[in-house]
Amino acid sequence: MRHRSLLPFIFLCAASSSALAAAPSLYSGAVIRLGTYIPSANSTYMATAIEDYQWSGGLADTGDYSASFNGLDSFGDSQTTTFDARAKAFSDYGVLKAYAIATLTNPALNDANAPYVINTSFDVDPDGMPESYSSEASAYFADVITLSTNADVDYVRLSLDVSGAIGNSDYWGSTYANVSQNDGESFWSGFSTVGTLYNEGDHMQTFLTNPIPVIDGQFTFGLKLEAYADFFSVTEGMEGATATVETDFFSTLAIGHVQGFDAAGAPVGLLAAQGASGTAYAVAAVPEPETYAMFLAGLGLLGFVVRRRI
Repeated sequence: MRHRSLLPFIFLCAASSSALAAAPSLYSGAVIRLGTYIPSANSTYMATAIEDYQWSGGLADTGDYSASFNGLDSFGDSQTTTFDARAKAFSDYGVLKAYAIATLTNPALNDANAPYVINTSFDVDPDGMPESYSSEASAYFADVITLSTNADVDYVRLSLDVSGAIGNSDYWGSTYANVSQNDGESFWSGFSTVGTLYNEGDHMQTFLTNPIPVIDGQFTFGLKLEAYADFFSVTEGMEGATATVETDFFSTLAIGHVQGFDAAGAPVGLLAAQGASGTAYAVAAVPEPETYAMFLAGLGLLGFVVRRRI
C-alpha cells in the first residue's frame, strides 16, 4: 500500500492555516522524501530529507540533493546506493509550475538492512537503507473572482493550458503530473482531479475545470499543479542498475480564459473577470445574437447556392 503521510506537515499547516484558509492565497512547495515500508502499519512512511516552502507564492526550490546509503543487496553482498534529486515549484495568480527529478543508482535491498524510517514517529536511522525515494513539487493558488456581465451567470468553467514533459520511467520508477481544483478554502483538502498526465513525452493540453458556482456575481476557486518523480517499493535484484525519472511541468499551467454559463448550460458573455488578488483574468468571447443571425443567414445562402448548382 502506497502512503504519503502528511504528519510531518501538521505543525506547518497549523501555523499557516489562517493564510491558506482565505482567498486569495498562494503556495509553492518542493520536497525530497525517503522511506521504508513498515509491515506493522502496512504503509510506507516517508521522512523528509530536504524541503522548501513559499507560503506567499513565488519559487520554492530544494536545490540539488544527493545521499548515499550502505547495505546488503539481494545476494547478501555489501553495496552503496546513491540517490540524487531536485524539486521546485512556482505559484502566482493564474500561473503554476512544478518540476521533479530523481536518479537512483545501484539500489540494494535486503530484509537484513536496517530501515531508514524506524517507526511511525518519523525518527530517522542515518545508517538505515531506504526502499522508497520521492521528489515532489506542488504549486497552488486561490482567488475570489468578481464578474462583469450583462446576463445572469449560474456557473463558470476555466480553461487551463498545460505545457510540460514526462521523462523516462519503468516498472521501478514512476512519473506523473496532476491538476486539481477545490473551492479555494484550503490547500490541504477538498480537491477534485481535473486531469492527470502519465504518458512519457511532451504534453500540450487544455483542460476544463469542473463547474464552479457563481453567487452574487462572484466565485471562489483554487487550482493545484503537482509533479512527482518517484522510486516506490524498489524490487530486489536491481543491483548495478541506474534510472532517472523526471516530470517537468515548469513550462507552465496557465488559465486560458473564464467561460460563463447560464442555468440552462448555455454560454454567457462576460465583460471582465477581476480577482481579489488584483489579477484580471481573460474571459471567453461569446458571439452576440446578431452575429449568430448573420452566421445562420450565411449558411442559408450557401445552401441556396449549392442547390442552384445541382
